[in-house]
Amino acid sequence: MHKLTRHIFVYIFLYALLFNACSSSDKKQTSGISKQKQLIYSRYLSKKLLNEAKVLYNTAYNHYINGSIRRAIEEYNNALKKLILIDNHLEIAKVYNNLGTIYIKIAKFDKAIKYLKMALNINKKYKAITNMAHNISNIGLVFEYKKLYKKALLQYKKALKTLRKTRDYENIATQLNNIGYIYFIQKKYNYALVHFTQSLKICIALKKHKDTASNHEYIGECYYALKKYKMALAHFTNGLYLDKALENSSGIASSLKNIGKTHEAVHRYRIAANYYERALKINNALRLPSRVYKDLGNLIRIHGKLGNKKKAGEFSKFLSNIKQSLKKDGKKIAK
Repeated sequence: MHKLTRHIFVYIFLYALLFNACSSSDKKQTSGISKQKQLIYSRYLSKKLLNEAKVLYNTAYNHYINGSIRRAIEEYNNALKKLILIDNHLEIAKVYNNLGTIYIKIAKFDKAIKYLKMALNINKKYKAITNMAHNISNIGLVFEYKKLYKKALLQYKKALKTLRKTRDYENIATQLNNIGYIYFIQKKYNYALVHFTQSLKICIALKKHKDTASNHEYIGECYYALKKYKMALAHFTNGLYLDKALENSSGIASSLKNIGKTHEAVHRYRIAANYYERALKINNALRLPSRVYKDLGNLIRIHGKLGNKKKAGEFSKFLSNIKQSLKKDGKKIAK
Protein backbone atom coordinates (compact mmCIF):
# COMPACT_ATOMS: atom_id res chain seq x y z
CA MET A 1 0.00 0.00 0.00
CA HIS A 2 1.23 3.49 -0.81
CA LYS A 3 2.59 5.31 2.24
CA LEU A 4 0.15 8.30 1.80
CA THR A 5 -2.84 6.00 1.36
CA ARG A 6 -1.84 4.10 4.53
CA HIS A 7 -1.73 7.37 6.53
CA ILE A 8 -5.16 8.41 5.25
CA PHE A 9 -6.56 5.01 6.26
CA VAL A 10 -5.12 5.32 9.77
CA TYR A 11 -6.59 8.85 10.20
CA ILE A 12 -10.01 7.64 9.05
CA PHE A 13 -9.83 4.70 11.49
CA LEU A 14 -8.84 6.96 14.41
CA TYR A 15 -11.57 9.47 13.56
CA ALA A 16 -14.16 6.68 13.53
CA LEU A 17 -13.02 5.52 16.97
CA LEU A 18 -13.13 9.09 18.32
CA PHE A 19 -16.62 9.65 16.83
CA ASN A 20 -17.96 6.46 18.44
CA ALA A 21 -16.41 7.40 21.80
CA CYS A 22 -17.97 10.88 21.68
CA SER A 23 -21.33 9.45 20.63
CA SER A 24 -21.24 6.95 23.52
CA SER A 25 -20.28 9.72 25.97
CA ASP A 26 -23.20 11.88 24.77
CA LYS A 27 -25.61 8.98 25.28
CA LYS A 28 -24.31 8.38 28.82
CA GLN A 29 -24.57 12.09 29.61
CA THR A 30 -28.14 12.21 28.25
CA SER A 31 -29.01 9.09 30.28
CA GLY A 32 -27.43 10.68 33.39
CA ILE A 33 -29.46 13.89 32.95
CA SER A 34 -32.66 11.84 32.51
CA LYS A 35 -32.01 9.89 35.72
CA GLN A 36 -31.25 13.13 37.57
CA LYS A 37 -34.55 14.61 36.38
CA GLN A 38 -36.38 11.46 37.52
CA LEU A 39 -34.74 11.67 40.95
CA ILE A 40 -35.65 15.36 41.33
CA TYR A 41 -39.26 14.65 40.29
CA SER A 42 -39.44 11.64 42.62
CA ARG A 43 -38.25 13.77 45.54
CA TYR A 44 -40.73 16.52 44.62
CA LEU A 45 -43.59 14.01 44.40
CA SER A 46 -42.64 12.42 47.75
CA LYS A 47 -42.54 15.81 49.46
CA LYS A 48 -45.88 16.80 47.88
CA LEU A 49 -47.59 13.58 48.98
CA LEU A 50 -46.09 13.83 52.47
CA ASN A 51 -47.38 17.40 52.87
CA GLU A 52 -50.83 16.32 51.62
CA ALA A 53 -50.83 13.42 54.09
CA LYS A 54 -49.89 15.74 56.97
CA VAL A 55 -52.76 18.07 56.08
CA LEU A 56 -55.11 15.07 56.09
CA TYR A 57 -54.05 13.80 59.48
CA ASN A 58 -54.19 17.29 60.99
CA THR A 59 -57.75 17.46 59.65
CA ALA A 60 -58.38 14.00 61.10
CA TYR A 61 -57.14 15.11 64.52
CA ASN A 62 -59.46 18.15 64.45
CA HIS A 63 -62.39 15.84 63.64
CA TYR A 64 -61.33 13.60 66.52
CA ILE A 65 -61.21 16.35 69.16
CA ASN A 66 -64.54 17.70 67.90
CA GLY A 67 -66.13 14.28 68.35
CA SER A 68 -66.51 13.37 64.68
CA ILE A 69 -64.92 9.93 64.97
CA ARG A 70 -66.09 8.52 61.62
CA ARG A 71 -64.65 11.50 59.70
CA ALA A 72 -61.40 11.25 61.65
CA ILE A 73 -60.97 7.58 60.70
CA GLU A 74 -61.71 8.39 57.03
CA GLU A 75 -59.11 11.17 56.90
CA TYR A 76 -56.46 9.04 58.64
CA ASN A 77 -57.06 6.26 56.08
CA ASN A 78 -56.79 8.79 53.22
CA ALA A 79 -53.48 9.98 54.68
CA LEU A 80 -52.35 6.38 54.95
CA LYS A 81 -52.90 5.77 51.22
CA LYS A 82 -50.59 8.65 50.32
CA LEU A 83 -47.91 7.59 52.81
CA ILE A 84 -47.93 4.00 51.50
CA LEU A 85 -47.30 5.34 47.98
CA ILE A 86 -44.10 7.05 49.10
CA ASP A 87 -43.12 4.25 51.50
CA ASN A 88 -42.71 6.60 54.48
CA HIS A 89 -42.70 3.99 57.23
CA LEU A 90 -42.32 6.21 60.30
CA GLU A 91 -45.21 8.44 59.24
CA ILE A 92 -47.28 5.32 58.51
CA ALA A 93 -46.53 4.15 62.06
CA LYS A 94 -47.69 7.52 63.39
CA VAL A 95 -51.05 7.17 61.61
CA TYR A 96 -51.43 3.56 62.84
CA ASN A 97 -50.86 4.81 66.40
CA ASN A 98 -53.45 7.57 65.96
CA LEU A 99 -55.99 5.11 64.57
CA GLY A 100 -55.26 2.88 67.56
CA THR A 101 -56.03 5.69 70.01
CA ILE A 102 -59.31 6.46 68.21
CA TYR A 103 -60.39 2.81 68.46
CA ILE A 104 -59.55 2.92 72.19
CA LYS A 105 -61.83 5.96 72.50
CA ILE A 106 -64.79 4.12 70.92
CA ALA A 107 -64.01 0.89 72.83
CA LYS A 108 -63.10 -1.18 69.74
CA PHE A 109 -60.19 -2.69 71.58
CA ASP A 110 -59.28 -5.50 69.14
CA LYS A 111 -58.88 -2.99 66.32
CA ALA A 112 -56.93 -0.68 68.63
CA ILE A 113 -54.47 -3.45 69.52
CA LYS A 114 -54.10 -4.39 65.82
CA TYR A 115 -53.10 -0.86 64.77
CA LEU A 116 -50.92 -0.23 67.81
CA LYS A 117 -48.97 -3.46 67.21
CA MET A 118 -48.50 -2.55 63.54
CA ALA A 119 -47.12 0.83 64.62
CA LEU A 120 -44.89 -0.81 67.22
CA ASN A 121 -43.40 -3.27 64.70
CA ILE A 122 -42.44 -0.42 62.35
CA ASN A 123 -40.97 1.69 65.15
CA LYS A 124 -38.97 -1.30 66.43
CA LYS A 125 -37.52 -1.83 62.95
CA TYR A 126 -36.38 1.80 62.74
CA LYS A 127 -35.40 1.99 66.44
CA ALA A 128 -37.74 4.94 67.06
CA ILE A 129 -37.54 4.52 70.84
CA THR A 130 -39.88 7.29 71.99
CA ASN A 131 -42.53 6.24 69.45
CA MET A 132 -42.17 2.63 70.58
CA ALA A 133 -42.86 3.72 74.16
CA HIS A 134 -46.02 5.58 73.05
CA ASN A 135 -47.29 2.46 71.26
CA ILE A 136 -46.58 0.22 74.27
CA SER A 137 -48.21 2.72 76.63
CA ASN A 138 -51.34 2.86 74.46
CA ILE A 139 -51.53 -0.94 74.48
CA GLY A 140 -51.37 -0.63 78.28
CA LEU A 141 -54.27 1.84 78.12
CA VAL A 142 -56.36 -0.76 76.26
CA PHE A 143 -55.79 -3.24 79.10
CA GLU A 144 -56.53 -0.53 81.67
CA TYR A 145 -59.90 0.23 80.04
CA LYS A 146 -60.64 -3.49 79.97
CA LYS A 147 -59.78 -3.56 83.70
CA LEU A 148 -56.97 -6.03 83.06
CA TYR A 149 -54.74 -4.15 85.47
CA LYS A 150 -51.89 -6.67 85.69
CA LYS A 151 -51.48 -6.59 81.91
CA ALA A 152 -51.78 -2.81 81.87
CA LEU A 153 -49.10 -2.53 84.53
CA LEU A 154 -46.78 -4.81 82.54
CA GLN A 155 -47.14 -2.61 79.43
CA TYR A 156 -46.62 0.64 81.36
CA LYS A 157 -43.48 -0.80 82.92
CA LYS A 158 -42.22 -1.83 79.45
CA ALA A 159 -42.90 1.70 78.18
CA LEU A 160 -40.99 3.16 81.15
CA LYS A 161 -38.04 0.80 80.58
CA THR A 162 -37.97 1.83 76.90
CA LEU A 163 -38.03 5.53 77.78
CA ARG A 164 -35.21 5.13 80.31
CA LYS A 165 -32.92 4.75 77.26
CA THR A 166 -33.75 8.33 76.28
CA ARG A 167 -33.68 11.73 77.93
CA ASP A 168 -37.40 12.17 77.38
CA TYR A 169 -38.06 12.99 81.04
CA GLU A 170 -41.52 14.44 80.41
CA ASN A 171 -42.78 11.12 79.03
CA ILE A 172 -40.91 9.23 81.76
CA ALA A 173 -42.94 11.24 84.29
CA THR A 174 -46.16 10.32 82.44
CA GLN A 175 -45.33 6.60 82.58
CA LEU A 176 -44.51 6.84 86.28
CA ASN A 177 -47.97 8.34 86.80
CA ASN A 178 -49.58 5.57 84.71
CA ILE A 179 -47.90 2.94 86.89
CA GLY A 180 -48.81 4.86 90.04
CA TYR A 181 -52.46 5.02 88.94
CA ILE A 182 -52.67 1.24 88.43
CA TYR A 183 -51.14 0.63 91.86
CA PHE A 184 -53.67 3.12 93.30
CA ILE A 185 -56.58 1.22 91.71
CA GLN A 186 -55.15 -2.00 93.15
CA LYS A 187 -55.05 -0.26 96.56
CA LYS A 188 -51.26 -0.65 96.71
CA TYR A 189 -50.96 2.92 97.93
CA ASN A 190 -47.33 2.78 99.05
CA TYR A 191 -46.22 1.55 95.61
CA ALA A 192 -48.35 4.25 94.03
CA LEU A 193 -46.70 6.86 96.26
CA VAL A 194 -43.21 5.81 95.14
CA HIS A 195 -44.07 6.34 91.47
CA PHE A 196 -46.09 9.54 91.93
CA THR A 197 -43.26 11.01 94.02
CA GLN A 198 -40.64 10.17 91.34
CA SER A 199 -42.88 11.82 88.75
CA LEU A 200 -43.32 14.87 90.99
CA LYS A 201 -39.54 15.34 91.25
CA ILE A 202 -39.17 15.25 87.47
CA CYS A 203 -42.03 17.73 86.95
CA ILE A 204 -40.50 20.14 89.49
CA ALA A 205 -37.09 19.85 87.77
CA LEU A 206 -38.67 20.48 84.35
CA LYS A 207 -40.74 23.38 85.76
CA LYS A 208 -43.94 21.74 84.54
CA HIS A 209 -46.14 23.56 87.03
CA LYS A 210 -49.51 22.17 85.93
CA ASP A 211 -48.20 18.60 86.04
CA THR A 212 -46.58 19.33 89.41
CA ALA A 213 -49.97 20.46 90.75
CA SER A 214 -51.58 17.25 89.44
CA ASN A 215 -48.88 15.12 91.08
CA HIS A 216 -49.49 16.82 94.42
CA GLU A 217 -53.13 15.83 94.04
CA TYR A 218 -52.25 12.20 93.23
CA ILE A 219 -49.90 11.99 96.22
CA GLY A 220 -52.53 13.64 98.43
CA GLU A 221 -55.05 10.97 97.35
CA CYS A 222 -52.60 8.21 98.35
CA TYR A 223 -52.03 9.72 101.81
CA TYR A 224 -55.78 10.23 102.19
CA ALA A 225 -56.39 6.54 101.36
CA LEU A 226 -53.70 5.61 103.93
CA LYS A 227 -55.48 7.90 106.47
CA LYS A 228 -52.39 10.06 106.79
CA TYR A 229 -54.51 13.20 106.68
CA LYS A 230 -51.83 15.70 107.65
CA MET A 231 -49.65 14.65 104.70
CA ALA A 232 -52.69 14.54 102.41
CA LEU A 233 -53.65 18.09 103.41
CA ALA A 234 -50.10 19.36 102.77
CA HIS A 235 -50.09 18.01 99.21
CA PHE A 236 -53.64 19.13 98.42
CA THR A 237 -52.71 22.62 99.66
CA ASN A 238 -49.53 22.69 97.54
CA GLY A 239 -51.62 21.74 94.53
CA LEU A 240 -54.08 24.54 95.33
CA TYR A 241 -51.31 27.18 95.52
CA LEU A 242 -49.90 26.08 92.15
CA ASP A 243 -53.31 26.02 90.47
CA LYS A 244 -54.03 29.51 91.79
CA ALA A 245 -50.73 30.77 90.38
CA LEU A 246 -51.63 29.17 87.03
CA GLU A 247 -55.21 30.50 87.22
CA ASN A 248 -56.36 26.94 86.59
CA SER A 249 -59.99 27.12 87.76
CA SER A 250 -60.69 23.42 87.24
CA GLY A 251 -57.60 22.48 89.28
CA ILE A 252 -58.49 24.98 92.01
CA ALA A 253 -61.98 23.48 92.37
CA SER A 254 -60.55 19.95 92.55
CA SER A 255 -58.04 20.97 95.25
CA LEU A 256 -60.73 22.75 97.27
CA LYS A 257 -62.91 19.65 97.18
CA ASN A 258 -60.00 17.44 98.28
CA ILE A 259 -59.06 19.80 101.12
CA GLY A 260 -62.72 19.78 102.16
CA LYS A 261 -62.92 15.99 102.31
CA THR A 262 -59.67 15.83 104.33
CA HIS A 263 -61.08 18.26 106.92
CA GLU A 264 -64.28 16.21 106.97
CA ALA A 265 -62.27 13.03 107.65
CA VAL A 266 -60.90 14.60 110.86
CA HIS A 267 -64.35 15.95 111.86
CA ARG A 268 -63.68 19.61 111.03
CA TYR A 269 -67.09 19.88 109.40
CA ARG A 270 -67.50 23.65 109.30
CA ILE A 271 -64.12 24.10 107.60
CA ALA A 272 -64.99 21.27 105.22
CA ALA A 273 -68.33 22.93 104.36
CA ASN A 274 -66.51 26.16 103.48
CA TYR A 275 -64.18 24.37 101.04
CA TYR A 276 -67.03 22.40 99.47
CA GLU A 277 -69.01 25.60 98.88
CA ARG A 278 -66.00 27.28 97.24
CA ALA A 279 -65.57 24.26 94.97
CA LEU A 280 -69.28 24.35 94.08
CA LYS A 281 -69.13 28.03 93.16
CA ILE A 282 -66.25 27.47 90.70
CA ASN A 283 -67.69 24.30 89.15
CA ASN A 284 -71.06 25.96 88.72
CA ALA A 285 -69.39 28.92 86.96
CA LEU A 286 -67.48 26.47 84.73
CA ARG A 287 -70.77 24.69 83.90
CA LEU A 288 -69.50 21.26 84.93
CA PRO A 289 -72.69 19.40 85.94
CA SER A 290 -70.96 16.19 87.07
CA ARG A 291 -68.77 18.13 89.47
CA VAL A 292 -71.66 20.31 90.66
CA TYR A 293 -73.64 17.14 91.35
CA LYS A 294 -70.82 15.75 93.53
CA ASP A 295 -70.25 19.08 95.30
CA LEU A 296 -73.94 19.27 96.22
CA GLY A 297 -73.81 15.70 97.52
CA ASN A 298 -70.85 16.67 99.70
CA LEU A 299 -72.65 19.75 101.03
CA ILE A 300 -75.88 17.86 101.78
CA ARG A 301 -73.88 15.26 103.72
CA ILE A 302 -71.71 17.77 105.64
CA HIS A 303 -74.67 19.95 106.66
CA GLY A 304 -76.46 16.81 107.78
CA LYS A 305 -73.48 16.09 110.05
CA LEU A 306 -73.63 19.67 111.32
CA GLY A 307 -77.35 19.27 112.06
CA ASN A 308 -78.15 22.16 109.70
CA LYS A 309 -81.31 20.74 108.11
CA LYS A 310 -82.26 24.05 106.47
CA LYS A 311 -78.97 24.32 104.58
CA ALA A 312 -79.04 20.62 103.65
CA GLY A 313 -82.61 21.13 102.33
CA GLU A 314 -81.53 24.11 100.18
CA PHE A 315 -78.76 22.09 98.57
CA SER A 316 -81.11 19.11 98.10
CA LYS A 317 -83.53 21.37 96.22
CA PHE A 318 -80.65 22.69 94.08
CA LEU A 319 -79.61 19.09 93.34
CA SER A 320 -83.18 18.15 92.37
CA ASN A 321 -83.37 21.13 89.95
CA ILE A 322 -80.11 20.05 88.28
CA LYS A 323 -81.38 16.48 87.87
CA GLN A 324 -84.60 17.72 86.22
CA SER A 325 -82.72 20.12 83.96
CA LEU A 326 -80.36 17.37 82.79
CA LYS A 327 -83.26 14.99 82.26
CA LYS A 328 -84.89 17.54 79.94
CA ASP A 329 -81.63 17.89 77.97
CA GLY A 330 -81.29 14.09 77.78
CA LYS A 331 -77.97 14.15 79.67
CA LYS A 332 -76.69 11.91 82.44
CA ILE A 333 -74.56 12.69 85.44
CA ALA A 334 -71.32 10.76 85.78
CA LYS A 335 -71.38 9.51 89.34
